[in-house]
Amino acid sequence: MASYSPIPFIYRLTFHYIEPIAACLGGLSILFAPLATLEGQTPNLLQYYSAPLRPLTLQIAGGWFLLSFNDAVILRYTNDRNIWRMVLTAGLISDALYITSIWMDLGNARFFNPMLWDAASGFTIVSTILPQLAKITFLLGIGTGEKSKDTTKKRQ
Repeated sequence: MASYSPIPFIYRLTFHYIEPIAACLGGLSILFAPLATLEGQTPNLLQYYSAPLRPLTLQIAGGWFLLSFNDAVILRYTNDRNIWRMVLTAGLISDALYITSIWMDLGNARFFNPMLWDAASGFTIVSTILPQLAKITFLLGIGTGEKSKDTTKKRQ
């Protein structure tokens, strides 16, 4: 018998499975194929990559594994919407900085024109923005079944 969860299925699917698997694969990718991974994220910076920068790719992997753990374990452990909001807010901050780094590398003209994306950049941008939008919709209460709280006093 399945147990009830106040967290809608689409959010559980996204944050229990899709995003943690993607983040884990990204972490493994940057660990074992840093050049190929960086080519899809920041192709203009790739020319400056050298062995002394390897610790930075380990830091990136650590962030992705942390995101993966928080989504797959912490969010699965609780149905408390406040905990979900805190975890997803942290993920949203991480996503915002990550997508900004891609934007900075590609520049406005390329970042905002999907016709100029290569396959790697397109995959990276879309696979980051979609879960980011899911975080935003959850934090706004869209599709969560929560009623907005009216903080205005009723006139008597």
